[in-house]
Amino acid sequence: MTIEEKIKHGENRFIEFKLVLPESDTFCKSDIAFANGAGGEIL
Repeated sequence: MTIEEKIKHGENRFIEFKLVLPESDTFCKSDIAFANGAGGEIL
């Protein structure tokens, strides 16, 4: 699936969109949550 197709389907358990990167500790928590779960992408 292309990035454009993923964007059309919106956020879900495996995809999260960020317009601006949050503070480093908040971003790291999101990153770790994806890694510990079923995997995912931050676009």
